[in-house]
Amino acid sequence: MPREQAQNQETSETGVGRFYKTIKPTLTLVNNIAGIYLVWIILHFVAAHLYVYYCANLSFYGFLMSPMLVSAPHCRAIRWTIYNGAQSIDTMWIVFGTWLCSRIALIGG
Repeated sequence: MPREQAQNQETSETGVGRFYKTIKPTLTLVNNIAGIYLVWIILHFVAAHLYVYYCANLSFYGFLMSPMLVSAPHCRAIRWTIYNGAQSIDTMWIVFGTWLCSRIALIGG
């Protein structure tokens, strides 16, 4: 009985190993592409919250300090991250939309 179980286990591992070897290059490519955009999404989200906390505080004191903080180096860096993160996310949607339209065109054509 243990011998049959060992043979079944070897067969299933071989099937999984073969599947993994086949799909690995595709998963690596998707991971690299998605990873870049995921990093920009996280940076954009975090920077937007940091900017509100450090550079545009929602208080009377924050209102008084905002003209001086707007040109502070940390606020400029956070604004740069917000702007470029938004640009990257916009580009991501354009690339995804173009890819999706090309897939639909291939199915219909």
